[in-house]
Amino acid sequence: MNNTCQTELTSLLPDIPLFDSPLFPALLDHGAFGAHVTTAQQLHDEGLAVINLGEERMKACAQAIRTALADQFDLETWKQSNTPAGLRIQDAWIDHEIIQKLALDPQILEILRTVYGREPFAFQTLNFPVGTQQHLHSDAIHFHSEPAGFMCGVWIPLEEIHPDSGPLLYVPGSHRLPYLQAHDVGHHTESNQKPKQDIFHPAWLAMIEAQHLPLKTYTPKLGEALIWSANLLHGGSEVRDRSRTRWSQVTHYFFENCRHYTPIHSDWPHGKIAWRSPRKVGQPLRDTDASGTIPEADTQTNLSKLNNFDPTLYLKANPDVEAAGINPYEHLIRYGLKEGRRWSP
Repeated sequence: MNNTCQTELTSLLPDIPLFDSPLFPALLDHGAFGAHVTTAQQLHDEGLAVINLGEERMKACAQAIRTALADQFDLETWKQSNTPAGLRIQDAWIDHEIIQKLALDPQILEILRTVYGREPFAFQTLNFPVGTQQHLHSDAIHFHSEPAGFMCGVWIPLEEIHPDSGPLLYVPGSHRLPYLQAHDVGHHTESNQKPKQDIFHPAWLAMIEAQHLPLKTYTPKLGEALIWSANLLHGGSEVRDRSRTRWSQVTHYFFENCRHYTPIHSDWPHGKIAWRSPRKVGQPLRDTDASGTIPEADTQTNLSKLNNFDPTLYLKANPDVEAAGINPYEHLIRYGLKEGRRWSP
């Protein structure tokens, strides 16, 4: 293989992920994807790829994560309820090293680095004990990059997933649909408005029908993981048996040398843009002392301001918290103070 030719190819269209490039056939021919050809081909064709992380390795990791988070969820109440909402914890990597370790797994990072052509970094973890039953959606309305496409999710089962537990839903090929901005569906974001994801639902469903795209479920074996590209439509199927758990971890990744923003809260490209400054998983906490903890005086100062805390402004300043559906008070106490989050825009 001619390394010079490969380098020239990968540098011709630097603002397009390699697997999504119109030069993809030539990149394949010149070995640009190394040992990850199958992953690149799956992402190119369907917008997602199944990778093997090793059953034995993942068995120990999964057990450690489930044990660490077991007391964080009221599973019995959820099982007896009829709520369509699932249970989740965002950014539990802050308190649990094993979750951080999985998010920064060298094998995952190497695969992403190779198929995207840029250096990846994890910016968010979500841990689930049960099925989400989420509507089909594209992550790109919540987490977008400029240039487009340099974002992905990695979904890792932490147990064998049963078909009745609400498996992951996805629409292969939907990554080729247009990236949607709020204005594309007739919504113009204003300072006093906070649109929800459902403003996009009719358009997504209509495009699926018009393009005759299939809908599939993913019931993986322990040791597998699923990479989905930024615009892939995915969600959670119905939980038919609420006695069954569906432990999993999702890590969202951005890539270096991009700008990041939240389209659902933006008037791209002509109005106000909700730019993001994502904190990297593993990055030290801000405003900490040498031991990595918030100085006592700062903590007391922040806590003394709680009487003036405005949850609406907090969510506006932290759109990732709103997108995850987390109670702003809970997020502030558990994570926001530690992270030095802004309390208002």
